Amino acid sequence: MFVLMMIVILAVFALWLSNMERKHPAALIMIGLMSVVLGGRAVALLSDSYSDEYLGAVYADEGFPDAELPSESGEFELLNVSDRTALISSDIEPHELAVEPTPTFRYLTTPRPDWVETEASNSDDRYQIAVESGLHVRKRTAQQSLRDEVKAAVDAYVNDYLNSELASTLSGYSIEERESGAARTINLRLDGKTFEIARERFDEQVEFDYGVMNQSHALVKIDKNVKEALDQHWSKVRAASRLFQTGLGAGAILLLLGTMFSYLKLDTATRGYYTGRLQFGAAGAILAIIAAGVVCANWIPWM
Repeated sequence: MFVLMMIVILAVFALWLSNMERKHPAALIMIGLMSVVLGGRAVALLSDSYSDEYLGAVYADEGFPDAELPSESGEFELLNVSDRTALISSDIEPHELAVEPTPTFRYLTTPRPDWVETEASNSDDRYQIAVESGLHVRKRTAQQSLRDEVKAAVDAYVNDYLNSELASTLSGYSIEERESGAARTINLRLDGKTFEIARERFDEQVEFDYGVMNQSHALVKIDKNVKEALDQHWSKVRAASRLFQTGLGAGAILLLLGTMFSYLKLDTATRGYYTGRLQFGAAGAILAIIAAGVVCANWIPWM
């Protein structure tokens, strides 16, 4: 990237020198030579340099010197990289794969609800998935981790439902946990509205050989109301994105046309006495407009 930037800078500088009233042939020749050298360097960096000599140097650096073995005629011959690698691999003895036994466990909190082990299901009316927090030493940590796992599950569904990897980020919803007495629910908040997505909760303890662990479960349900709210918000996001894209394109075109018009008008007004300087300024302004457009485009979600 640095080499390419240097070539562009040299090209702009050469354009400025060539349009000056007083020519500088020596400087132009030096710039041409530097551009050729930098261009060759860029080609060398982009070309495939993994030749046999390069691989041999790598193996030599890693402590695999060239090996010599007697040939059928009794003379020693040099092994190439592939033969040397095969020779090294043949000397490696296989080892037995050690498999650790699975720890035994039993559930202390019984009975377990049937929905804990159910698979995710999706229909036109509702999407349902059982989410677990994973094993934790503390019960409170398991409950906090459950909310994060619910957020991840909802994000995955929203991205798939709206068919965009940016949907979960741009939809603007949040996952909240509400506790009212003994009942604890997980809610989704979007555009000032709150939707209950997980009423069924289950906290359990699992005993292992090394101790007792805590785990929390929740049955997440996304119904039609949530889907409609997501659709409405996503329509607004897409409309805003297209508006920004149109504005960016139109603004860039107007600025480019304005730059060219200003150059022609100033060049006519000065009767061509400052053509070189005006061309250099116009080129700089065009590059600045392109750079600003790229920066602004990175802030706009393209969909």
